[in-house]
Amino acid sequence: AVEAAVAGWSYRAAEGGLKRHAGQSLVNHEAIRQWTLQVGAQLDKQRQSELAPLEERRVRVLFLEVDGFWPGMQRGNKREVRLLVAHEGWEPLSPGSQEFRLVPRQEFVDLQGGDFWEKAVTYLEQRYDLKETWVVINGDRAGWIRRGVEYFPRALYQVDRFDLQRDMKLAFREQPAMLAEDQHAVQAGEAQEVLHLLAVAAKAAEEPKERQKIRALYLALRTMPEAIRD
Repeated sequence: AVEAAVAGWSYRAAEGGLKRHAGQSLVNHEAIRQWTLQVGAQLDKQRQSELAPLEERRVRVLFLEVDGFWPGMQRGNKREVRLLVAHEGWEPLSPGSQEFRLVPRQEFVDLQGGDFWEKAVTYLEQRYDLKETWVVINGDRAGWIRRGVEYFPRALYQVDRFDLQRDMKLAFREQPAMLAEDQHAVQAGEAQEVLHLLAVAAKAAEEPKERQKIRALYLALRTMPEAIRD
């Protein structure tokens, strides 16, 4: 209703347009006017908040969930867009719920390219004093994500559990008996056990291509055993 009011000639025109679209009267023009004023006030409040100086917070740990995705651009071209979600922890959606929300969830998206981490650090330092904070970077095994630890006084990198479990399922696809043991080791953060099971799986693989894939995963994770630990 507000969108129709802003895009149209008047509140009455918005009322008529909604009525024609729905085939029946939905709301009168005065209600649309009140809603538009409320939305405008809220947007103005949000804008003022964004312009106001941000108070730097000090936290013991700050979590960064980082990933890249490839949306379609103009003329069918694609370019990786890099996204960071920062939070201080999580809480149940409601008492006893098994679903959680990040608190406070803060998002940074880089649409321009260039040094992603330089821009991300600038964004975070407007909100946090990071001199004594441990920054935990969580993401897949992409090199640009792992390099984030170089930009903070105190930082460590963790392989995202979803991506790690997916890679493990592919590695043990032909050896299901070992999969449950490996998943337990991943959840427990037992890096050396994970590497040991991958080495065993590589030797036991019958197909050369399968053996090569498992070996490649083993060699990649061997360079970052600390990233497997929780």
